Amino acid sequence: MLQITKNGNSAELTLRILISDDLREKMMHTEKPIYFPFADMPGNETIKNLLAETPSHVQIEFNSKENRYTISQQLKLKENLTEDDEKALLSPANYRFQVSNEEKLSVASFMGLEYSLLPEDNQK
Repeated sequence: MLQITKNGNSAELTLRILISDDLREKMMHTEKPIYFPFADMPGNETIKNLLAETPSHVQIEFNSKENRYTISQQLKLKENLTEDDEKALLSPANYRFQVSNEEKLSVASFMGLEYSLLPEDNQK
Protein backbone atom coordinates (compact mmCIF):
# COMPACT_ATOMS: atom_id res chain seq x y z
CA MET A 1 0.00 0.00 0.00
CA LEU A 2 1.25 3.48 -0.86
CA GLN A 3 2.17 5.37 2.30
CA ILE A 4 1.80 9.16 2.13
CA THR A 5 3.11 11.50 4.79
CA LYS A 6 2.72 15.26 4.70
CA ASN A 7 4.99 17.62 6.59
CA GLY A 8 4.39 21.33 5.99
CA ASN A 9 4.74 22.10 2.29
CA SER A 10 6.17 18.72 1.38
CA ALA A 11 4.97 15.16 1.19
CA GLU A 12 6.70 11.82 0.87
CA LEU A 13 5.33 8.87 -1.08
CA THR A 14 6.68 5.47 -0.04
CA LEU A 15 5.91 2.10 -1.60
CA ARG A 16 7.43 -1.31 -0.93
CA ILE A 17 7.73 -3.47 -4.03
CA LEU A 18 8.82 -6.99 -4.82
CA ILE A 19 10.82 -7.61 -8.00
CA SER A 20 11.23 -11.16 -9.27
CA ASP A 21 14.72 -12.62 -9.58
CA ASP A 22 14.50 -12.75 -13.39
CA LEU A 23 13.28 -9.17 -13.77
CA ARG A 24 15.79 -7.84 -11.23
CA GLU A 25 18.62 -9.60 -13.09
CA LYS A 26 17.56 -7.92 -16.35
CA MET A 27 17.19 -4.51 -14.68
CA MET A 28 20.66 -4.83 -13.10
CA HIS A 29 22.22 -5.24 -16.54
CA THR A 30 20.61 -2.44 -18.53
CA GLU A 31 22.88 0.17 -20.09
CA LYS A 32 20.61 3.08 -19.19
CA PRO A 33 18.83 3.87 -15.92
CA ILE A 34 15.30 2.80 -15.06
CA TYR A 35 13.12 5.25 -13.13
CA PHE A 36 10.23 4.73 -10.74
CA PRO A 37 8.01 7.83 -10.49
CA PHE A 38 4.53 8.23 -9.06
CA ALA A 39 1.90 10.08 -11.08
CA ASP A 40 -1.76 11.00 -11.22
CA MET A 41 -4.24 8.43 -12.42
CA PRO A 42 -4.68 8.51 -16.22
CA GLY A 43 -6.79 11.46 -17.35
CA ASN A 44 -6.54 13.17 -13.97
CA GLU A 45 -4.24 16.01 -12.86
CA THR A 46 -5.44 16.38 -9.27
CA ILE A 47 -2.04 15.71 -7.69
CA LYS A 48 -0.08 17.55 -10.38
CA ASN A 49 -2.14 20.68 -9.64
CA LEU A 50 -1.15 20.53 -5.95
CA LEU A 51 2.60 20.51 -6.65
CA ALA A 52 4.84 23.56 -6.54
CA GLU A 53 7.34 21.83 -8.85
CA THR A 54 7.68 18.65 -10.85
CA PRO A 55 9.27 15.94 -8.67
CA SER A 56 12.42 14.22 -9.81
CA HIS A 57 12.26 10.64 -11.05
CA VAL A 58 13.37 8.01 -8.55
CA GLN A 59 16.10 5.46 -9.25
CA ILE A 60 17.04 2.50 -7.09
CA GLU A 61 20.25 0.57 -6.79
CA PHE A 62 19.56 -3.04 -7.68
CA ASN A 63 21.20 -5.60 -5.45
CA SER A 64 21.75 -9.21 -6.49
CA LYS A 65 20.52 -10.44 -3.10
CA GLU A 66 17.43 -8.30 -2.58
CA ASN A 67 13.93 -8.83 -3.95
CA ARG A 68 12.14 -6.17 -1.92
CA TYR A 69 12.76 -2.50 -2.45
CA THR A 70 11.35 0.67 -0.99
CA ILE A 71 10.62 3.47 -3.43
CA SER A 72 10.34 6.98 -1.94
CA GLN A 73 9.56 10.18 -3.77
CA GLN A 74 9.50 13.68 -2.32
CA LEU A 75 6.84 16.17 -3.40
CA LYS A 76 7.06 19.93 -2.97
CA LEU A 77 3.53 21.24 -2.45
CA LYS A 78 1.88 24.54 -3.20
CA GLU A 79 1.14 26.68 -0.18
CA ASN A 80 -2.29 27.00 1.45
CA LEU A 81 -3.86 23.74 0.31
CA THR A 82 -7.56 23.42 1.08
CA GLU A 83 -8.99 20.59 3.16
CA ASP A 84 -10.21 18.93 -0.05
CA ASP A 85 -6.73 19.31 -1.59
CA GLU A 86 -5.15 17.62 1.42
CA LYS A 87 -7.71 14.82 1.34
CA ALA A 88 -6.90 14.20 -2.35
CA LEU A 89 -3.15 14.39 -1.67
CA LEU A 90 -3.33 11.80 1.11
CA SER A 91 -5.46 9.29 -0.82
CA PRO A 92 -3.41 6.45 -2.39
CA ALA A 93 -6.27 5.88 -4.85
CA ASN A 94 -5.25 9.11 -6.65
CA TYR A 95 -1.81 7.80 -7.61
CA ARG A 96 -0.27 5.29 -9.97
CA PHE A 97 3.24 3.84 -9.79
CA GLN A 98 5.22 3.86 -13.02
CA VAL A 99 8.31 2.24 -14.45
CA SER A 100 10.02 4.60 -16.88
CA ASN A 101 12.80 4.08 -19.40
CA GLU A 102 15.99 6.12 -19.84
CA GLU A 103 14.01 8.82 -21.67
CA LYS A 104 11.71 9.05 -18.63
CA LEU A 105 8.80 7.71 -20.65
CA SER A 106 6.41 5.39 -18.83
CA VAL A 107 6.66 1.78 -19.97
CA ALA A 108 4.44 0.29 -17.25
CA SER A 109 1.89 1.62 -14.75
CA PHE A 110 0.47 0.06 -11.62
CA MET A 111 -2.78 1.27 -10.12
CA GLY A 112 -4.69 0.25 -7.00
CA LEU A 113 -2.00 1.58 -4.67
CA GLU A 114 -4.56 1.76 -1.88
CA TYR A 115 -4.17 -2.04 -1.52
CA SER A 116 -1.09 -3.96 -0.48
CA LEU A 117 0.23 -6.41 -3.04
CA LEU A 118 2.87 -7.95 -0.77
CA PRO A 119 1.67 -11.16 0.99
CA GLU A 120 3.30 -10.36 4.35
CA ASP A 121 1.47 -7.02 4.50
CA ASN A 122 -1.89 -8.79 4.29
CA GLN A 123 -1.28 -11.07 7.27
CA LYS A 124 -2.76 -8.97 10.05
